[in-house]
Amino acid sequence: MRGLIGKWRKLQGEPWVREALVSAEGKAEPVSWIEPTIAAAASVEDKARAVSRATAERYRRMAIPGLPVAAWQPEVIAV
Repeated sequence: MRGLIGKWRKLQGEPWVREALVSAEGKAEPVSWIEPTIAAAASVEDKARAVSRATAERYRRMAIPGLPVAAWQPEVIAV
């Protein structure tokens, strides 16, 4: 069971695992309760990434510039 919790933690993060364990408390099959939730969360993240990639590709094809390089790079201070 520890290995499974570690796997969930790696996939979703500790706060998510805590919430999942609390929600599965008292269930006859807690693993069967949590596993579909992980799959659903991963599916939502995959969809969000796909939309982000599609948007970036659309901007690239339209030659619309993104943020200027200076806006997303940390400021370098000479010492």
